[in-house]
Amino acid sequence: MGTGTTCGPSAELAPMSGAIIGEPGRKLRVCVLHPSAEGTTGPFTEEIDGICKPDMYDPDGRYEWTNVFLKKATSTADLVRLVNSGQHDVFLNLCDGAWDEDRAGRDVVEALERLNAPYTGADAAFYEPSKIDMKKAAFFYGIQVPAWVHVQGGPGLEEVGVAEVLAPPQRGGLRFPLIVKHPSGYGSVGMTKQSKVTNEQDLRQQVSFFCREYGGALVEEFIEGREFTVLVVEEPLQGTQGAAGDCGCGEREPSLSDMVPVAYTPVECVFGPGEDFKHFDLKFINDDQIGWFPCREPELAERLKAAARDTYLATRGVSYGRCDFRVDATSGDIYFLEINPNCGVLLPPEDHGSADYILTLDPHHNHRHFLAAILASAVHRHRCKQPAVAPAFITTTTTTTTTPPPPPPPPATPQPPLPENTTTTTTSTTTTTADGAAGAPAHGLDGVGAVAAAAAPAISRSGGGSGRRLAMVALRPISAGRLVQANEHSQMTLASRSWVERMWAAGSRERRMFDEAAFPLNEQVLVMPPTDLTRWTPLTHSCDPNTQLRGLDLVARRDIGKGEVITVDFATLYGPKLSAPFDCACGAATCRGRVTADDYTLPYIDEQYGEQHLSAFVAEARRRFHQGALAAEKHRLRVVGVAGGGVSR
Repeated sequence: MGTGTTCGPSAELAPMSGAIIGEPGRKLRVCVLHPSAEGTTGPFTEEIDGICKPDMYDPDGRYEWTNVFLKKATSTADLVRLVNSGQHDVFLNLCDGAWDEDRAGRDVVEALERLNAPYTGADAAFYEPSKIDMKKAAFFYGIQVPAWVHVQGGPGLEEVGVAEVLAPPQRGGLRFPLIVKHPSGYGSVGMTKQSKVTNEQDLRQQVSFFCREYGGALVEEFIEGREFTVLVVEEPLQGTQGAAGDCGCGEREPSLSDMVPVAYTPVECVFGPGEDFKHFDLKFINDDQIGWFPCREPELAERLKAAARDTYLATRGVSYGRCDFRVDATSGDIYFLEINPNCGVLLPPEDHGSADYILTLDPHHNHRHFLAAILASAVHRHRCKQPAVAPAFITTTTTTTTTPPPPPPPPATPQPPLPENTTTTTTSTTTTTADGAAGAPAHGLDGVGAVAAAAAPAISRSGGGSGRRLAMVALRPISAGRLVQANEHSQMTLASRSWVERMWAAGSRERRMFDEAAFPLNEQVLVMPPTDLTRWTPLTHSCDPNTQLRGLDLVARRDIGKGEVITVDFATLYGPKLSAPFDCACGAATCRGRVTADDYTLPYIDEQYGEQHLSAFVAEARRRFHQGALAAEKHRLRVVGVAGGGVSR
């Protein structure tokens, strides 16, 4: 880890930037993470890439700056020390090493995520999309891209790719001139003036070079026309809390919807004589052959901004990213080339690149504005990621009595009678948060019923006892109506019942877990327990639970205290697909005593929850049940009428 240096005056100045973390009486302490170029064998040395100096753009000393240079080999250990020191409020991450480089890059993002620290720049998903993935995402979002072919390296594959490029256009081939690029890298790595080709011989030469050096090549049609670049930055939605103006003390729940992508002024890249695209030497050595000018055509500028915002959203942008476009000289159509998530920015004037020129030329978004926006975004995103609940070990104490349980509400369909002298259990719990419970948020209803049997205590035996099990507990107080667990628009593991029955024999461990834990979406498709058990979110049944469904999300039915076990009524989740009945000891005044697959038909389900708080599967099952009951009643009345002579046919 490089030597930390503190920049800027230490005297307190108003307004205090620490307000965005709820401490308005002091400055925000920003730790700038730079990739160390010491010992690198790659192209990006300090002489080529320059050293970013964000404190240059803080002339009023609004922030307290510390600069740290990270090496890839030791970045994680260094970050552990930095985060645990408690001396930094947010990390301004400028590390941009590619996956095949020896400079710090994605490793820094992954460490910051694991350490649950707020940071600027791309997250792991956005950090380094390949050009192939960029183009696919843009295409599906309706953004025009040049026709392209991905040529893969390896025996025989290169020739297959070249043949695809050279095929007739009506069979998917490309038209010359073409440009050959690194399939994933940024900064025009590997590109020279010869990367633009006009014949088969040059094409084969360039493709062979990229396949040999980088494992593949992207070949695309060269768009003759002007080139523009647009910086997109995540900024707070006007009129909302939760970003720059949110001190964290308000009642409003932070949401990622509080942030919107803002496209800054498009800037045109004007090439000098003999140049018509950006290659490595032109960008980093002969950069005086490029001129940068703001787009002065309002209609074109708005079209470029819209394309940049759409590209940012299509590629799951986070914090900021710079988009490159070509405008066809003949048609005027805009073509997306690529997006650079962790683009070079905050460099001194003598080393300015595309993003810095944008911030210099945009009359409304300068470097100071950019810094404030990305720091606010980092703090706000971090706040949004903090889960309200997490798995924790529950220490359960049971006391056995011979008092019969309170009678359940009358069932709509016959149920097996409870045995005499049924044991009821009074349960008290203490919680110990499991390792990592306060880290990554819990996603999905994966495994929501894997502890169905734990609705009763984990250990229940005559004479009393105690045990430990996993349950979800509240990490902080949660007000009634607030989101407890976000499951909408999240990844889940799905399987069809027929597939499970083909794959796993009845009685097998996997089948038992499926039967007990899978959450039904319909008769055939269910949400499976997660294959990654660190994402398991065990829930506990209660006949008077503290949460209920709203769509796929869980929301608080009432105020929930910190450390309280999260409960839900399994009748609203599983309905007729509850795997097996079990004795309930939830302790609620309305405890049903025994939970069965018929409970979803009980009248009080509607009274307590209403259809809007049932799973879609259970709501549909209730409708079918009531329709069947109504049909049966009509049939009974017809039979009675015929028997009494009251119906004639």
